[in-house]
This record gives sequence, structure tokens and C-alpha cells, in this order.
Amino acid sequence: MARVLHRLVAPVVAGGMTMSVVLYANAGAGQDEPDAPGAAQLAEPVPAATVGDIRVVNYNLCGAAAHCDNPGEILDRTGYLIDEVLDYDADIVMLTEVCYLQYAHIRDELAAEGYDYKWVAARPRVDSCTPPGGNTSELASQNLLRFGQVLLAKNSLTNREEIMLSQTNYGTATVSKALCADAGLAGFAQGAIRACVAHPRSGRTGPAARARWEQLTTWAAEVDRYLYGNDQLVILGGDFNAEPGDPEMDPFYALDGIGEFVEIDMTNPDGFTQDCVNQQATECRSGVRTFDHPTEGPKKIDYVFFSADHVLDLEAEVLPVGPNSDHYLLRGRAEVSVG
Repeated sequence: MARVLHRLVAPVVAGGMTMSVVLYANAGAGQDEPDAPGAAQLAEPVPAATVGDIRVVNYNLCGAAAHCDNPGEILDRTGYLIDEVLDYDADIVMLTEVCYLQYAHIRDELAAEGYDYKWVAARPRVDSCTPPGGNTSELASQNLLRFGQVLLAKNSLTNREEIMLSQTNYGTATVSKALCADAGLAGFAQGAIRACVAHPRSGRTGPAARARWEQLTTWAAEVDRYLYGNDQLVILGGDFNAEPGDPEMDPFYALDGIGEFVEIDMTNPDGFTQDCVNQQATECRSGVRTFDHPTEGPKKIDYVFFSADHVLDLEAEVLPVGPNSDHYLLRGRAEVSVG
């Protein structure tokens, strides 16, 4: 007679995380088994889903833009960010529009707090990355005026990858890449979480709009190999330069049945569109503004997406504009189930 196994799920708490283990009890012992009649047989624990919170900070630092106060400035601008990261106890930090010298300061300060770091340049030289009192020519000769994106994670970042998001720069000096790495967060298995940051092109018409279409759709398609090939929890963040309702955002939102992601601010009624309010929706393709356009008004263009199949709960908030940047800091947490 074959053994009958009953599946028992036992929660185990370790290091602030909840991990389920699956045990199998032998319901047929004593009938055809020669050993221990009537005793339950327990197999080795089989790891199941790990459930825990992940906190993310996403911020466009506006590190070199002439329209932001004090371009190239380091201490005040980065100090605000570092304070917010540590105050929120963020697990993952995603930054756009960062000068290399600003990145170096953030890197050094947060490395001392247990964060690993990665950098990718979008422009090889931006003169307004020169800090006050600095010599532009000298800094350029040392390759210190680069400008790009930053990814940080508490504990470790491994398997770094750059994803080219467009085959042409559409007439600009900017090279659009997504910077991705495995985030080795405490309590989760190594390689279970993949994080990416990117900054697609801005502009509503012409080459800029075509570039953003290509970059966003390429990004959404490229990370499918993490979702399906590696079965990873995927987190995407950055300044997308598109609003939630724009059609180029379709490949991300699972809400419409096209994408594979949920956005951390999509359950916040403070950002709901009037249609969502009228429908009494609990999820909405919307969000609180993260940027005040000088002529077009408030916009939601900064995002943190989590792969939908892994998320149990979401919450987010947008902080007031920090010193020098024209963007608001977006932060939030997701309760996730991984494995």
C-alpha cells in the first residue's frame, strides 16, 4: 500500500523574517511499513516562501541641471538623501541624475552603514557637475564629471548588468541604460531579488518621445528573463519621464492585463484619478505627484514597481522637495512572498 503524505506548513521566524517550511507526515505508517508502526514520519524541511518587507527609496537628485539650485553641489544635496535613507532604513535605493562626485560621497557614507553600491554613466562629461570651487578642466581630465544612475542595497549587490535601452541616442549625448543587480537582502535567499534603475528620455513629441517609447518597452521586455527565466522578484525604479496613464507605461502595469508589475503608490487614494474615485477602486493607475513641471504643473513620473506575483501588500509616500532638486523623494514598502 502506498504511503499518504499530508502537507503541513509551519511558520518559522528568523531574523525578523517569516519563512514557511513544508513538512510531510506519513499517514499510512503501521500498515505496510516495517519501521515504527503508528509513528509519524517527518521528511527534511523543504523551504517554501519567505515573507518579509522590502523598503525602497527612489529619488531624482537633479545633480547637474542648471534649473536646479547649486548644480554640482555635494554635501547639502547628498546629505539630505543619506539622512532620508537611514531614517527610513531603506533596503534598496534607486537614484537618477547623479554626478559622479555626488555618487562617490553617497557611496562612501552609506558603505559605512552596510550598503553595497553600483553606478552607471549616462553621459561621459557634464560640466555643471563641477562642485563649487572646483576646476572643470582638471576634473574632466580625471574622468570625474560623469553623470548617471545609482543603485544601492543593504548587504550586497551582485551579478551587475547594464541593459541598453535604445540602439540610438536620438541626437543627444545621453546613453540610456538600465542598471540591474541581484540584491542580497537579509532573510531572503541569494539571487531571489533583482533590482534595476533607469532614466528614460524626457519630452512629449518628436525624437524624444520616440526614444522614450523604445526605452520603456525595451526595459519591460528585457526583465521578462528575470521573471520567467530566473523566477526572481523584480523591482524597477527611477524617473520614467512618463505619467501613469501614458500608453508607453502599458507594458508595466499588471492592472490592465499587459504588464507584470504593481507600483507602490497605486493603492494610495490621495493620488487616484477621478475615474478611480467614481468607481470606488482600491487600485488605480495613478500616484501622488513627484515632480512640478514649470509649465504643465504637477506630474507623477517617478516610480517603484514590484513584480505583481510576489506582492502581498503595498504602501508609499512622497516627501516634500528636498534641497536643490526639483523632484520629490518617493519611498515605500512592499510585503512580498519570495520562493
